[in-house]
Amino acid sequence: MEDAKCQICSSPLRPEDIDKVKACENSFSLCGWCQLRVKQYIEGNIGGSVINIYWGAGHVCWSSWNSLREIIRKYNIKEVFEFGTGLSTELFVNEGLDVVSSDVWKCHSELYQRHKGLEKVKFHWYLDGDHFPDYASLYPGKKWDFVFVDGPQERSREVKKAMELSSRFIYLHDPNLGEQDFFPNENWKPTEKGSKLFEKGGI
Repeated sequence: MEDAKCQICSSPLRPEDIDKVKACENSFSLCGWCQLRVKQYIEGNIGGSVINIYWGAGHVCWSSWNSLREIIRKYNIKEVFEFGTGLSTELFVNEGLDVVSSDVWKCHSELYQRHKGLEKVKFHWYLDGDHFPDYASLYPGKKWDFVFVDGPQERSREVKKAMELSSRFIYLHDPNLGEQDFFPNENWKPTEKGSKLFEKGGI
């Protein structure tokens, strides 16, 4: 089990993950994060509490997508920059948006680049929050009306980068790791109480 990797995301397994694999005959070798996603998928589908679109338990379900789609249509959003390639990428394209998608999983980016229907998406892979692509050089003078933040697992640097890249809105899809503490601030305010959507210069 030395140098064992998660069979889903290929990240190295921690000792406690390896111990679980050894203890369970015929089990899959999954990191803690992917174990959680599988558990949520099973619980959500058995209980009927989560209806996922197409795949997985990455928390983009019908209810969250309906909320996002309402925002896109209400504010006439035409393009999006997202951190976290995945189901959201497919949904944004299906809604007719121009998409720039960045992800820390190289295999994820490469997989989606081969995905039929996503040929117009601009994909970027980066090592971590200290090594972003040079977006200023790749897109000179460009700002996005809508920046969607849903990755990676710890994403404080992505939120800070989103503040640089967005001209109007930032959406925090799963603000569960402290990144919501960046808001509100002098420049970014929630569009309404308890909202995950923050507007530049908002009230």
